Amino acid sequence: MNPLKPSLKTEWFPVLLIIIGLGMGLYTFLYGPDRMPMHWDIAGNVNGWSSRTFAAIFMPALMIGIYALFLALPRLDPRGDQYAIFAKAYVGIKNIFMIFFLLIYVLTIAAGFGYSINIGMYIPVAVGLLFIGLGYYMGTIKQNFMMGVRNPWTLSNAEIWDKTNRLMGPVMAIAGVLIAAAAFIPQPLFKIISFVVAIAGIIIVPNLYSYLLFKKTKV
Repeated sequence: MNPLKPSLKTEWFPVLLIIIGLGMGLYTFLYGPDRMPMHWDIAGNVNGWSSRTFAAIFMPALMIGIYALFLALPRLDPRGDQYAIFAKAYVGIKNIFMIFFLLIYVLTIAAGFGYSINIGMYIPVAVGLLFIGLGYYMGTIKQNFMMGVRNPWTLSNAEIWDKTNRLMGPVMAIAGVLIAAAAFIPQPLFKIISFVVAIAGIIIVPNLYSYLLFKKTKV
């Protein structure tokens, strides 16, 4: 049974974002240039192009796919009954992802239509805000197999799970601030280093912490 049955209260916002994305896609298909930028390097220089049709379809299709995945996860997860406990966080995380991808779509389509968009700055800022938003909800996620810090130590002990994911919240927020702040520094190398440090922190800190907590239980 899916404990997070879709309702108007939980689904109107992500559905609205998808509709906006589809509207943008239709406008792009009808009026966009034949060749549109779709990929940028770390400095914000275009290094990949696509057809107008691909630019119009790809991101709305991706948003629909991600939304469908969020609807399906509680059914696919062997611990799907846990989702009812952190339903508010789950809906919030779903909305954050939908906002993020729509924002990326707005930026790329605006650049494709010829607006002066500093992609090298705005995309890292968007990624940083994504991490901060996810970090806000991380501490309330309960044991499951699909999201949160999932390793042998957290999945085997509910207390270790809770403590680790509560730590993961500020770790992700700090990583997000680091990535967003680095976006305002023009040197591409600094952006790369900041991103690598942020991702390393997200991976290493909570996993090491959960392992140390596990070791304490065996003393």
